[in-house]
Amino acid sequence: MSADVRNIIIAILAGIAILLLVAVPVFSETWNSGKETGLVSVESTFVNGTYTWVLSNKSSLSEDPYTDFDILVWTLVPFRVREPQAWVAPEGWKWSGNRWEIDAKPSQKYRTPYALGPGQTLTFIYTPDPNGKFVNDKGPQPADLDFIAHVGAVVPESGSLDGSIPWTPADTQYGQTWFDKPTGNTMDYVPEPSGLLSILTGVMGALACFRKRMRPQDNLPMTDVD
Repeated sequence: MSADVRNIIIAILAGIAILLLVAVPVFSETWNSGKETGLVSVESTFVNGTYTWVLSNKSSLSEDPYTDFDILVWTLVPFRVREPQAWVAPEGWKWSGNRWEIDAKPSQKYRTPYALGPGQTLTFIYTPDPNGKFVNDKGPQPADLDFIAHVGAVVPESGSLDGSIPWTPADTQYGQTWFDKPTGNTMDYVPEPSGLLSILTGVMGALACFRKRMRPQDNLPMTDVD
């Protein structure tokens, strides 16, 4: 084999290798990549086919176990939920295709707002498409609806909630940034009014049957005794 042919083959193989590297999809973070600090919570309700998710930053509150740092929240990534038919983001946030994230430049992520600051909450509205694919379906999955949130540690009281003073990053045992598993995110299903009426009717019917069985049989015919 001549040197020219060898060089051509090497160049082709190198090109293929580069294409493969570029073509490999970059998967988002998996659910089990989250750390559990208790500093983030999500309360979820599901009414008439639509979720309401209330995201809370619990740092700086009385139950915060970490006094040497607070956090900012930059993203909220859901798992075990289908693609949206519709969504409503709070001011300064957006749905980016597989997660909620702040609608701001990277240089602004240490300002609140944009980021969710210590002690603050945000509400997200999300209507899943019953026929849509699951978002973030790569890697290990939770058994039911769950989330991870991208957060960053900051020095307590180093910034202002009105955005005029950026927060100062802090070093922690978790690093300066990490993905956090929110607490309190068990789905609370709220039936529609018609569903509540059906439940109440069923309960009343069961009670009526129970009382009838327990009532003395006063109306039975008398039996003659010789």
